[in-house]
Amino acid sequence: MRRLYRKLLHAVDNHGLRGILPQPAPVFNESEEPHPFDLVHNSDTSGHIPGELLTPANLHNTAYYAISPSALTAALELLPEPSHNFTFLDLGCGKGRALLIAAHFDFPQILGVELSPDLCRIAESNTRSNPLIEIRRQDAATLTFPHSPLVVFLYHPFLAPVLLRVLTS
Repeated sequence: MRRLYRKLLHAVDNHGLRGILPQPAPVFNESEEPHPFDLVHNSDTSGHIPGELLTPANLHNTAYYAISPSALTAALELLPEPSHNFTFLDLGCGKGRALLIAAHFDFPQILGVELSPDLCRIAESNTRSNPLIEIRRQDAATLTFPHSPLVVFLYHPFLAPVLLRVLTS
């Protein structure tokens, strides 16, 4: 029953009410070509992983897919103050692509928070060579935020109930 509820939540969240109508099963290509970002940075941040495969017990997580490097770079270039004044915090950091992009700026600290143990291991491997990047395996709703000015990045990591808990913590 819980699995059915989870699928209904994801269907409605991703496709509106028509998402609950029967659809052909999605095909996820495990052998997807790596994004050019991964080839340049010798990392593994590409692909799509359905939310129900990441943390099956959590009804409010979403799928893994990384942001476009050019989109995040453009957004960070629009910061109204220099990045050295902020800690970069990625809630739901996945495999760590946003953290690697943030490392091209002069943030003094870069912190990624991820619930999925598998994605944490990949993010740790991808960011191991940068001592400014820290990965925490933790529920974002239980995070004690750093006591410094923050740039908080979220790329649709979880549904509204968790977001509400994060915003009110």
